[in-house]
Amino acid sequence: MKSMAAITRTIGGSAVLGGLVFAVFALWALFDPAGAQMSNDADPFAAPPSTLRICLELAISLAVAVGGIWLLLRPLGDGRERRSLPNKRVTSKESQ
Repeated sequence: MKSMAAITRTIGGSAVLGGLVFAVFALWALFDPAGAQMSNDADPFAAPPSTLRICLELAISLAVAVGGIWLLLRPLGDGRERRSLPNKRVTSKESQ
């Protein structure tokens, strides 16, 4: 089970790092859309992306970072504590 915890923590850390790095670039594009388009080597003189697209990219990157934080901070276990149902015995008096 420890290897699964290590994998979960690694994926969570990578998601946080990637989401925050992408959020920085999305904020940069939001404040300077023409400058962000100039760094696009494929088509540097095209129209910059719309504000809606940049805001969506920012929201998605922050959602990925929050998901990574959840993976890092959640308690790890086998999950049986959450799924188990209480054992209730039905007696003959209760069934009538």
